[in-house]
Order: sequence, then structure tokens, then C-alpha cells
Amino acid sequence: EISTTCSSSSASSSSSPRIFLDAHFVDGIATFLIDDTVVLKSDNAFLRNYVDITNVVKPSSKIRIIFESPVDVSNARRDAYPFHVTQGGNGFFDNGASIAPNFIRKDASSWGWDWGIGLVPSGVWGEVRVVEVPVARLRQCGALVYVASNEQYAVQVTCMADVASQTSSLRLEARLVISSEQHIAASSNVDDSGVAQLTLSVPSKQVKLWWPNGLGDQPLYDVHIDLLDQSDAVDQSQVSVGFRNVQLVEPATPNDEPGRLMQFVVNGVDVFAK
Repeated sequence: EISTTCSSSSASSSSSPRIFLDAHFVDGIATFLIDDTVVLKSDNAFLRNYVDITNVVKPSSKIRIIFESPVDVSNARRDAYPFHVTQGGNGFFDNGASIAPNFIRKDASSWGWDWGIGLVPSGVWGEVRVVEVPVARLRQCGALVYVASNEQYAVQVTCMADVASQTSSLRLEARLVISSEQHIAASSNVDDSGVAQLTLSVPSKQVKLWWPNGLGDQPLYDVHIDLLDQSDAVDQSQVSVGFRNVQLVEPATPNDEPGRLMQFVVNGVDVFAK
């Protein structure tokens, strides 16, 4: 069990209308309680959980995380499964106890794999935070680069926001910084679910190509992201992107031999990789 006290004096203040529990990479079977009220049950270490705890948390609330035994839970799930499942992990611990790692989403190496000791620990590898949201905050932002044409790239920016009030008029703005004097910008409204998506159109001649190690430089370009309520910035974020064209091609074999070749082509150059 892990416990702490929420020391926020504004937990019940009208200046912070919504409060969230942000739990990232909780490795194990965990139950979160705030003053003995269950607010979250987590059994997947790779999912990030956001829970609205506005009506539960108070100043000086006690927050507890209670972990169950991963071995006991996974074995129980295996025993209840209607089909036979082959042993996973290293098969057995030193004491001869069987394990069933396939039934729990947690760090695989903690089971021992085929070497080392299998301790199967539980705990918080990431972060657990209580987050106050007066208006809105950016929960997560990401950017993907696509080759739109021979002359243009498309940078698709997607953000998720926690919104305190649906009456807020929120907008997302993003700027790709090419140089101190040259920016490319776009904006989009935040929808009712707190998601905003926009696309930056980038002429290929205005950016330098990203290359694999040994073939050239790896220039990255910053994308500055602002979350706006009317004209006021309420949160900011930043991501970096590179521009490259990667293809997986299957040319015919020499002399029409059976099968096909397979290779990567990066920015028009054949690259050996395995």
C-alpha cells in the first residue's frame, strides 16, 4: 500500500471547478481510494488514467493505492479461463509456484523472462498527480508528419484537453518554427470531448530532411501549441518533428528468381536495416 495526503488548499475552492487524478504507468493491480472512497481500479500498466475527483477530494484528503498480488490475480484469471494457456515467463519461480503473466498487462521483464529472478513487483513507475483545472489544461499532445505530395508535408497535431466548464470557448493554435523569422501556423476549435486536431501544411523546400544515423543530420523542428480561452492562453505545450520520406519496397529479384526483395528507402536512398 502507498498513501499520501492531498495538501491543496484549493481542493474545494470555486477557483478550481474541476480536479483530476492523473495516474500514469501504475504497474500492477491497483485500487485508488480517497478518504476510503474508491475512485479508480487499474489493471493495465500501459494505460494512462484520468479520473474526475472534484466531488470527492477535499483539502487534506488521504489518497491510498492498494496493490493486489499480480501472481494471485493472474493465476486466478488463468484458472477461470475456459481454455488451456501455455506457461509464460520463466515457467516457475524457485519455490515451484506456477505463473500466468499472459493474464495481466504489466511490465513483462518483472516475471523474469528466460533469465534472472522473477520478483513480479508492483508500484508506481510513472506519476500519480492531483491536477487542478481552473479553465482547461492540455492533457496530451502529439504530432505526426505525412508526405502530402512531392512538394509538401502535412503535420497533423492532435491534443486532448481537460475542460473545467463546457461553456468555455476553447481553441487550439499551433506554430511550426522553421526559423526565427519564419513560422507556419494553424488553429482549430476544441470539441465537446476535449479533443482538437489541426494540420500544418509545410512546403518541402522550406525544411531540411531528417536522415538515419550515418547518412546525414537529424534536424528537428519545434511545434509550439497554445490552448486559448477566447484570446487568453490557459495552457501551452511543445513537440518536435522531423521530415523524411520512408518507404518499404519489394523489388523483383535479379534474374527473375523466386520471391521478392525487401528494403527500406529513406529520402530516396536505399538503406540496409534489420
